[in-house]
Amino acid sequence: MIGLTIALTVAPSILLFLFIYTHDEHPEPKSLIGKILLGGVISAIPVLIFGAIVKGILPGPTDPFGKAMYISFVLASIPEEFFKMAVVMMIAWKSLSFDEPYDGIVYGTASTLGFATLENILYVAQGGFYFAVIRAVTAIPLHAFCGVIMGYFIGRAKFSKSTNSISLFLFFGLLIPILLHGFYDFGAFYSEFAKEPIGVVIFLLTLALTITLGVVLLKSLEKNSIRYLASYHNIPLEPLKAALPKGVHTETVLPRIISFFAQTSPAGSWPDPALFQQRIIDNPDIVDNAPIRRTRGFMGFLYVLFSLFIVIAGVIFLFAGFSENFRPSNGKGEFTEVSRILISITGLFIILNGILLFIKGAFRNREINYYRGTGAKIMIVLGFILTVLFGLATSGNLRDKATSDELQTALVTGVLSGVFLFLWLIGFLMVKKVPKKDSIIKKEYI
Repeated sequence: MIGLTIALTVAPSILLFLFIYTHDEHPEPKSLIGKILLGGVISAIPVLIFGAIVKGILPGPTDPFGKAMYISFVLASIPEEFFKMAVVMMIAWKSLSFDEPYDGIVYGTASTLGFATLENILYVAQGGFYFAVIRAVTAIPLHAFCGVIMGYFIGRAKFSKSTNSISLFLFFGLLIPILLHGFYDFGAFYSEFAKEPIGVVIFLLTLALTITLGVVLLKSLEKNSIRYLASYHNIPLEPLKAALPKGVHTETVLPRIISFFAQTSPAGSWPDPALFQQRIIDNPDIVDNAPIRRTRGFMGFLYVLFSLFIVIAGVIFLFAGFSENFRPSNGKGEFTEVSRILISITGLFIILNGILLFIKGAFRNREINYYRGTGAKIMIVLGFILTVLFGLATSGNLRDKATSDELQTALVTGVLSGVFLFLWLIGFLMVKKVPKKDSIIKKEYI
């Protein structure tokens, strides 16, 4: 149970950050990401110091509403979001690697999840397994998408030239996460202090709003990247669009385009879109070999989120097989050693499929050299579900006081489980190589 609790404490942060990180077509230096993650962890120190000073100077109210507001905003959301944002500004703002708006989301998420992981460890150390499960699907996603929202506005500020715009973006990048985080905490604390169901409603609505807003802003930043960069680099939008068709890495092609403009445009003016597009055709090296940006879409996000629950379920079965407290639900007899080993193996099989689903979501819509057809995918899904169901049925019938009928049933379900495992394996191995055409690999996507 200790190992399961630790896994539930750390795994959600890792999976959510990997999703955001792999969503960036131009990966950031791991050393920079590491510094920001560490900075997010260390930011807990000034938060604790701030809280101690404030509580010494300004004791909080005692009524349920006032107490919940005081803890949620004064002691939690305001200092936490401020110092998490300070980490990004101090470490990443002036970095040369901060070369596109989406980078702000990566940095903001790294800082918030660094802090959230430490906070999660401290909470789970006090509350145990129950806290780990609840926070894995509530607090960690809340922190992660507060980081996405904060990073969106930091990215917009970084690529704004107006001082007023920069200040405004940074202001909202701090204010909105403070409000969302604060009302999320308020709902939880008010429900606890006042025993009112309205607290739970506020808690859940704020969580849903935070995740929704985070996804919307993330997709918006990807969609409008060219427009923001055109404004920042003072390049007319239409000629830039002609040179940067949807999907290209702007950070790869943009320096070449700026140089090309300087060499071919009349002094003090830019070519019209049609003329510039013809010049691009005449000079293909400008955009040749530019990486293609393919977004994972909402389905990619769902794959990653669902994979989290599958991995958690697999870890539960993995450790349940070794737990003496895990017994047959009908109370008849005890699981045999063989049965417990089968339960743990089933847990490992579930974890493996969760990891495969995470990879499918994280790398969705990426150019690949190998792929699986529809038939293979159906075999994998059916093989997985039926292998798990029949495997657990087999384990349930292998008890020390099992009747002959139950043992016979276990034999049948065990054979069926093996058959469907073989079906899963065939589907997994049915990999096709993407055919080549004119020496160019055809673009197939998972």
